[in-house]
Amino acid sequence: MHGRTPRLPFRTALAIALLAAASTARGGGWKLEVMGAKQLETSYAGNAASAEDASTVWFNPAGMTELSSKWTATVNVPVIDLSIDTRDDGSRSILGQPLTGPRTTGAGKVVLVPSFYAVRRMGEAVWAGIGFNTPFGLGTNYDESWRGRYQATETTLLVYNLNPSLAWRLDDHWSVGGGVDVQYSRGVFSEMIDFGSFGAASGLGLAPQQDDGKVRIGGTAWAVGFDLGTLWKPCASTKIGLAFHSKTVHDISGSAHFRVPEDAAPLTGNGAVFRNTNADAPLPMPASVSLSADQVVSAKLAILADATWTQWSALRRITIDFDNPNQPRIAQPFDWRDVWRWSLGARYRAGERLTLRAGAAYEQTPVVAHTREPRVPEANHEWVSAGFTYRASEKLDVDFFYVHLFTDEAKIDVFDPTAGSYVGHSDWNINNVGLSATLKF
Repeated sequence: MHGRTPRLPFRTALAIALLAAASTARGGGWKLEVMGAKQLETSYAGNAASAEDASTVWFNPAGMTELSSKWTATVNVPVIDLSIDTRDDGSRSILGQPLTGPRTTGAGKVVLVPSFYAVRRMGEAVWAGIGFNTPFGLGTNYDESWRGRYQATETTLLVYNLNPSLAWRLDDHWSVGGGVDVQYSRGVFSEMIDFGSFGAASGLGLAPQQDDGKVRIGGTAWAVGFDLGTLWKPCASTKIGLAFHSKTVHDISGSAHFRVPEDAAPLTGNGAVFRNTNADAPLPMPASVSLSADQVVSAKLAILADATWTQWSALRRITIDFDNPNQPRIAQPFDWRDVWRWSLGARYRAGERLTLRAGAAYEQTPVVAHTREPRVPEANHEWVSAGFTYRASEKLDVDFFYVHLFTDEAKIDVFDPTAGSYVGHSDWNINNVGLSATLKF
């Protein structure tokens, strides 16, 4: 069909490939950006340069050299409220009939995504740090009766990251740092199967769109990557940071569970297919590079900027292999593209105890039109954010932040010979609010 992209049966592309993010907290293909409070307050402007608390372990390990205390520990507690309103615009079943069920539906989740970092000054020139966060994640959940149920119901992915790091101050102007990223991922994917239409077409007497089955796939994996950073201070009022995170590949291993209506059993070849089995799929997580600046312009005001590039072209397709030899290999195209995020923000010292921050950003989506689907109906979006740091004492800082993402309408037009067509559009609403505390001793 013109304008539609066929996808192979049961895109086990494994929800797991649909990071997302949830994104998210942000989009960007489901790369979660909730790893630091002060960075969220400025929409990530200055994220690789400012180095104001222990979260610099993740954003630029070289920034640890800016922390003067023997110990600095930071905990962030962000809450992501992601909602997706999806409307059908004329979808059809595999028999060409209009899809049944609610025309409009909502998906999304409210998720708590904490992170923790600690930095130890080892001497005059060496710092050590460790961080724990969730750099990738997704959570969408459609009702099992909605019109797009044969394309997607539940999709959940979380990638946890443990990040030991070291930093060296080379001289008064240059610092370098690096770390190891040890990652653990787990994901769940499900969608309904229209056995009713298959049965009606085969003469079994089943009712189209009334005898639904289900496939649910879950899996886990470990992966290891690395990160590098440098911080340059050409003068006392200027800091420029460059940070790199490597690509990682998660070899997802899990199981596929099928639910088949009793009357549809003949369609499975007496259990040859649509039976529970193990499944494996390699899932790439992209490399990224951030270039940031922190420029003090007066005793109270600093201007912050950032440009971040993410190599989402690593996700060209996902190939799934099943232990059941009768279940054919699946190769799901994604064709995602590399993307940029540009941020601009400010930091204002309002008093001895209070520092205000605000920022805005524009971020491209890696999702291309011809492979956009209900699981990841993402479009380009804009950030606005604000927050503050309150110095409760010489040893304790407390942060509060709020972020809102404005997302363009995402149009969807996909076709699958086993699921029919889905034609519609989605509107996103993403809010992120949270607290952070930094202890210095």
